[in-house]
Amino acid sequence: MITAEPAATGHLPVGVLAGLTGAVLLAHLLVLQYTPAALGINEPVSTRVFTTRSLQINAPAPQPAAPAAPPKPTPAAQQRAAVVPERAPPRRDVAAVEARRPTPKAEPVPAAADTMAQASREPVVTPSAPATSEPSAPVAVVADVQAAPAIAAAPAPAASAPPAAAPLPKDAAQIARSYTVPGSVRLKFNATGQRAKMNYSAAGELVWLLRDDNSYDARMEISAFLIGARVLSSTGHMTADGLAPTRFSDKFRTEQAAHFERDKGRVTFSSNAPESALMPGAQDQLSVFVQLASMIAGEPLKYPAGTGISIQTVGPRSAEPWVFTVEGSETLYLPGGQMTAVKLTRNPRKEYDQRVEIWLAPALAYLPARIRMTQANGDFVDQQWKSTGAP
Repeated sequence: MITAEPAATGHLPVGVLAGLTGAVLLAHLLVLQYTPAALGINEPVSTRVFTTRSLQINAPAPQPAAPAAPPKPTPAAQQRAAVVPERAPPRRDVAAVEARRPTPKAEPVPAAADTMAQASREPVVTPSAPATSEPSAPVAVVADVQAAPAIAAAPAPAASAPPAAAPLPKDAAQIARSYTVPGSVRLKFNATGQRAKMNYSAAGELVWLLRDDNSYDARMEISAFLIGARVLSSTGHMTADGLAPTRFSDKFRTEQAAHFERDKGRVTFSSNAPESALMPGAQDQLSVFVQLASMIAGEPLKYPAGTGISIQTVGPRSAEPWVFTVEGSETLYLPGGQMTAVKLTRNPRKEYDQRVEIWLAPALAYLPARIRMTQANGDFVDQQWKSTGAP
């Protein structure tokens, strides 16, 4: 027989309640452990630890670096470059613009052109002689004289004649030499003389003028009271052979002249005297003094005592060789002071030839410090240097 048990009173047994309580606590513990991570709740700032590192998300493999290309000009810049031309240099500043340009590489110059350029810069006649000695104190303008350009003999061109041709003459006047020509100057002299057994005193002057174009004028004058003046004049130009006169005149009351026609190889005379053949290096009776000065100044060691120098010398009526002999150095006591000079003498060759003695002074650029000319009849004139001045 089934009997009814009494209804539950709502109370669970203690064992069951303890089991349920343990299960609930375990479930809550699990929920509390995983919920923050799932919801993204941040930890308190005081308990966070920061770790830094580099991250590369889906980075491609590295490629070799390509050279940087120049920036492509913008269309506007290309348009400006096409429209605006390069500015031309101002006409007045062409030299400055050329200076700023890069210097082009020098090209080798042919040897022949270099030789021609060098020749164009050089004078036709070049100095090759040593400088003359310094002037002494009493000479006022000798420094100007000494500073004159030196003229050297140009080398002779190659001979076209066959080897059997006659050799060059051995006369000293024909041998190639150097010349040192004095500059423009005026020398004054005291002169004494004798004419028709009468003694007299006179004033002498030698004026030498050398121009920039190598032409020259020379004049020597001797004037005496009651006797008058005698004037020798020479004009010409400088060449590789020294002085080359074109006209010579001798004036005492009347004038007589000689004309050098070098293109025809002759000299003619105004006195209707027969013409004479003109030799190389020919001088006149005035230019011969300057020619000797130029020769000895150019090469003083070539003319020791005893040396003979032959020069064709043209007078107012004839042309003949004058042979000078170097006598050596002497000390002169002159109106202008003491001076050392080299004496040269031209002795007469014929009965009526005159004797010529000259003293060439280094302090005067080897121009004459004394000139003594003696005629066959005994008449003479002796000029001695007194002063130096500008021409």
